[in-house]
Amino acid sequence: MTRHHARMTRRHRDTADRPDPRFVRAVLVLYPPRWRERYGEEFASLLTDMADASPRAARAGLIADAISGALDARRNPPGGRTMTDRIRRSIALVACAVVAFTIAGAGFQKMTEYPDFRAAARQHAAIAASFDVLRAAAILAGIAVLAGGLPLAWSVIRQAITARRPDLIRLLLIPPAAVIGWLAVTVIIARSVGHQQVHSAANIAAAAAIALLGVIAAAACAWAAAALLRRAELTPRLLRPQVVPMAALSACMALVTGADITWGLALRTADGALFHSDNGLVATPLPPSWAAGVVVLAAATVVAATATVRAARELRTPAQ
Repeated sequence: MTRHHARMTRRHRDTADRPDPRFVRAVLVLYPPRWRERYGEEFASLLTDMADASPRAARAGLIADAISGALDARRNPPGGRTMTDRIRRSIALVACAVVAFTIAGAGFQKMTEYPDFRAAARQHAAIAASFDVLRAAAILAGIAVLAGGLPLAWSVIRQAITARRPDLIRLLLIPPAAVIGWLAVTVIIARSVGHQQVHSAANIAAAAAIALLGVIAAAACAWAAAALLRRAELTPRLLRPQVVPMAALSACMALVTGADITWGLALRTADGALFHSDNGLVATPLPPSWAAGVVVLAAATVVAATATVRAARELRTPAQ
């Protein structure tokens, strides 16, 4: 062995024994699990050597390049995405769309809970009909969510218990914890505010705080659902039938969105004063609140429908 080879061998041994810098470990987490299993050790060693040989000013660019590579690795995994991976991704998108849709639907329900809107529905058939269609479609959408979600949830729960997967157990606990925590805070805020006037500053601040916390809780639920779909072992036999409830859900979401649009236009025509009142969210003008809700409903519907179409294409792919 020559001196050069001896130096190279000693240097390689020192590099292998040296712990990776923190930023290397942080960057590696951004890469997909399959990519880390295949390339993680070599990449960590290379990135560590490059960081040691680079001046501090150049390390920011090095980190940016590594993060860009992580995004590319997630978009284009080694060997391409399998049918199971693509359907998982579609279901995760639908789950996120359902969360956004539910928030917008809750906002609509909150706006229309006042007696003035019930009176307008009794006096004008178009307002009543659109509201009835919206409510029926929302109930059917909930049934579709349960039909598709319960088999997946049961499979994940059984897997988390039998395989003793603490990562799955932690993710399963996030949605109920987020919802229970939000309800508890809601009760505390409601009791602290007391019986304030609807448009009082205290009531508006309380409603805004409850809405913000609800959005945070919903985001936590969506993230947990997407993470569970990504980490759990879900077979094609379980995932392929999900296209049917996804299609039913997308159709119901479209009905809800159309009914919401019809309700707003009918209210504007039949009772312009009520439509232009300050009965929107947190005592704001109604038209912007209604329009914003329609936009969220429509966007969530488009996302769910697009994901459903992509998942349906996978039915033509043989099970893997």
